[in-house]
Amino acid sequence: MWLSDEFVDWFKISQDTVTALREENSKLKAENDLLRVDLLTTRANFKWLTTRVNTLEYQNTALLEKAYDIKVPAPAIVEQPKVDPTFNPKDFSFDDIGDDMAKRLGLPVYTN
Repeated sequence: MWLSDEFVDWFKISQDTVTALREENSKLKAENDLLRVDLLTTRANFKWLTTRVNTLEYQNTALLEKAYDIKVPAPAIVEQPKVDPTFNPKDFSFDDIGDDMAKRLGLPVYTN
């Protein structure tokens, strides 16, 4: 089977291009790892700071109540629950699906 030289040239990739792509890939992986560690550190610091601020707010309201007999609600920093964007509340049900359906879905079945 005969192939033209132009057709074969389309599929040739130089070693320089491959090396450059590998270097870029390794840089991106290193940056991704660094950002992942930074995100975990930031989340831990945020949770610690949230706990400290909430504790101080509760202490403040307790002191106000004890010193001046003033009852005020304590403000608190809370994280919003993470909800799956594809979740449809109309599809959710508390109805029992039965043991047979649970087995087919791979869910545990508890028998007496």
